[in-house]
Amino acid sequence: MFEDLEITITAAEPPAAGANVTGRYDNATETGNFSLAAVTAQVAQLNRALVQPQTPAAAIEAAGGDLFDALFDRRLFRTYTRALALATERGHKLRLRINSEVPPLLTIPWEYLYDRDRASWLALDAKLSLVRSLPLAAKPPLPVTGALRVLVMISDPTDLPRLASATEWANLEAVADGAAIELIRVDPTYEALLGALRQQPHVFHFIGHGLFPTTAQLRSEAHFRNVAVVDWPDSGGESQTQGYLAFCRTDGNSELIPADKIALLLAGCSSLRLALLNACQGATPGNGSAFAGVAQKLIQQGLPAVIAMQAPIFDRDALAVSQEFYRALADGYALEAALGEGRKRIAEGSTTWGVPALYFQGSEPFAVAALTDAEKAERRWQRAQGATDARRRHLLEGALALNPNHPGAQAALTRLNDEAEAAHLYAAAVAYMDKQQWRDAQRTLEQIQKRVPNFRDTLSRLSEVLGHLPAAVPPVSAAETAQVAAYRPILNALQEGRLTLFLGDALGQVGRPPGDRWVAGLYPPNADDAARALAHYLPQDLPAGLPGEGSLLQMAQYTQLIDGDYALYDRLSKLYAGDFSTTILHDLLTALPARLAAKGYPKTGKWRYILFSTALDDLLERAFIAAGQPYHLFAYRPRFVDDNGVIQIERFLHFPPVDPSQAASAEPAEVLEPNKYSAHDSDNHPIIVKLCGRQVTTEPDSVAVTEDHFMNYVSAEKSPAVLPTTLLNQIKRNSFLFFGHSLQSWHLRLLWQRLRLPGGDRQPKWAIVPPLSRIEEKFWDSQRIEPIIAQPEGVVAYVNDWLERL
Repeated sequence: MFEDLEITITAAEPPAAGANVTGRYDNATETGNFSLAAVTAQVAQLNRALVQPQTPAAAIEAAGGDLFDALFDRRLFRTYTRALALATERGHKLRLRINSEVPPLLTIPWEYLYDRDRASWLALDAKLSLVRSLPLAAKPPLPVTGALRVLVMISDPTDLPRLASATEWANLEAVADGAAIELIRVDPTYEALLGALRQQPHVFHFIGHGLFPTTAQLRSEAHFRNVAVVDWPDSGGESQTQGYLAFCRTDGNSELIPADKIALLLAGCSSLRLALLNACQGATPGNGSAFAGVAQKLIQQGLPAVIAMQAPIFDRDALAVSQEFYRALADGYALEAALGEGRKRIAEGSTTWGVPALYFQGSEPFAVAALTDAEKAERRWQRAQGATDARRRHLLEGALALNPNHPGAQAALTRLNDEAEAAHLYAAAVAYMDKQQWRDAQRTLEQIQKRVPNFRDTLSRLSEVLGHLPAAVPPVSAAETAQVAAYRPILNALQEGRLTLFLGDALGQVGRPPGDRWVAGLYPPNADDAARALAHYLPQDLPAGLPGEGSLLQMAQYTQLIDGDYALYDRLSKLYAGDFSTTILHDLLTALPARLAAKGYPKTGKWRYILFSTALDDLLERAFIAAGQPYHLFAYRPRFVDDNGVIQIERFLHFPPVDPSQAASAEPAEVLEPNKYSAHDSDNHPIIVKLCGRQVTTEPDSVAVTEDHFMNYVSAEKSPAVLPTTLLNQIKRNSFLFFGHSLQSWHLRLLWQRLRLPGGDRQPKWAIVPPLSRIEEKFWDSQRIEPIIAQPEGVVAYVNDWLERL
């Protein structure tokens, strides 16, 4: 906690009668006199120290001591010593607030004030804080909750001296990895900043050049490198000159943005608490206005705090002060104390620690909660998800250093090591295959499969290699032979255009490393993942839910009853939000029509490729779009109440093929008369039928996911949600292959029952499934569906090989 000693200086020279300095502390006021003319030489000495990496200590101590004595005359010195003693006695720190609107006084490097009696620099003293203020009414800042959002702009124009910006960004990332700090990177343009401020940041951190040119400097080519190509604005005379920040144009050269324009933009962001201008001359005031400098202009516009440089700052100092500042914030330091840590970091090797100046109005603008080691480890773990391999390794190692028992980090690091070794082996295997060294290739691919199952296209390559080996190679096991034999009738049906696929939500898990836990945003959730995530929000006295896919309906039903439709779909949309990658199975399913057609199959011209899906994501559709394959989409829309309070009954909606860029805005048609609907029959594009809905959104009519939703499916006669008759007629003689399903979930059996067609029981039906429990076997048997025990990655490899040999 800080106590304020406010020093207000009203003029550069004291009047003939009266005083030009006022000191206020603890409801007491004292006056004094300060003469800038009396310390002109000392101020010049200190200004030189700002731009020289090393100045003799005795010289700046003498100059800083004289400046201290000039400010704190006999009366104000008593106030200062009393304030320091009382604050220390109360266990507080003393904030020395230097307040003035006189431009020459704002150019004084007050940060070098030196107390000879205590042999202490005020700006480096652990008991003190030195800040600058302006004569304005302070607005109490709103509290900051959660992580501190830092908007970072790195502006490194090609026509100005280049910066070590990559190093500074890496330093910031390293601090944020283990702190309650969120970094938001923004392009160095005015338009980009305008948009980024809508993300409600708490800090704007600018890394670049700050310029405060006089008229003479505007005309000087020596002041900045390649100044002739800089778009200097017309200063309009010395009195109107103001500070600028150098942003970037599209051609890489600088674009100077004036202080008033920047201040107007930042002041409009209600969440902003601090601007950190890690740029030279960001705090320099003009000769005619106290608010001409960027920092002063921002304070004038109501920003609670600004840290800016009052002189050109060396790259190493800029890196040091920003890194140590954020480190201290992460450790729970107050803003002023954190900047003090940054100054101390510069002071380790330079006397330029006075360059950073803090302008501060009102009270503490924010605080960053210090994290425990366990929390820091968890933050690193979360940041590791989706990071590049090199950065992911660094983050995982950091998490384990803080918490050796972190769940998942050790396994993830082991997997990363395994993948690195697998990549090395894969390159060797490809080289063996190129040289037709089939046995070496076989052994290497088998090592990869043991270390990282289904790595890249290892299984497909292994199939190819085995085909080149002589018959003396030991045959596959009896179980494997039986499994391959079971594929034959399925492939026959596919080849002849008699196969329809019934796909489940487990498709999104294909290729996922074994044992890898689900992480929101990295993988789409399966039903179990989504159920557990929904259960997290529910009261603890509710039933725990069944440990299977069926529990999703139960948890969704509970959520709807307790928190309402919008809470349910908002939570679901966040679970399914993410730029998920399609799997090898999606890619195979998408490529099947073209690959079969290239081989001349199926022979009949009436074949229609139809895929039924119960997935709540849109990976299958994305795979078709990526392949450039147009498709029809029929999606179930559950019953809902619209904004006018009218009940809209359940329907199937038809989305015809459109340009991918227009897919999101495409207007669907309702299937009102299934017996007559034929809008999908004008072409032979594939058809995807989403039985639970198109995909999860925040709207309650997006997908069917609760028990009540599926109760509306119970009676086919009463439900108006029926697929077009012509579509169903195209599949009534087909065989079905189930992929990614468990029939323990009653709603999946219900959906299958709705698709039971006349004569359908006479056609064979199969399911690709993992090893089954006894009850699961019974479920498949009750539906007259033959289960085939196989891993999907192996099936994909086999079918790819079959297609190549077809």
